[in-house]
Amino acid sequence: MSRWSGDARGRWKGNILVVDTINFTDKKPTFQLPTASTNLSGSGGVGSGESLHLTERFIPVGEGRLLYEYTIDDPSTFTRPFTVAIPMRASEGPMFEYDCHEGNYAVPNMLKGARRLDSEAKDPTP
Repeated sequence: MSRWSGDARGRWKGNILVVDTINFTDKKPTFQLPTASTNLSGSGGVGSGESLHLTERFIPVGEGRLLYEYTIDDPSTFTRPFTVAIPMRASEGPMFEYDCHEGNYAVPNMLKGARRLDSEAKDPTP
């Protein structure tokens, strides 16, 4: 059964977490460049996720550091698999859930309030 986000299976290989994902739906592209267009062919969409095999590796490389690697293997779209590596480090602040915020009209007011708190902290007037 195909799924929008595929069917993921994780396993440990030593201290490296490896996640293999297959069974993506054919309704989304294998690879898509981020743009605002809703038309897949006009927004950098390439291939069909139906033949995609995504392999992700989470590799600890030091205190508070991680190397995130992913390999895209889709012979119906690309001539050979390719791997991308992104170094990451732990954040000092809190982590927030990634979420879509279309129509979130509170954001400008939250930012306005934060800026006011910042300015009051710099110039406290009695």
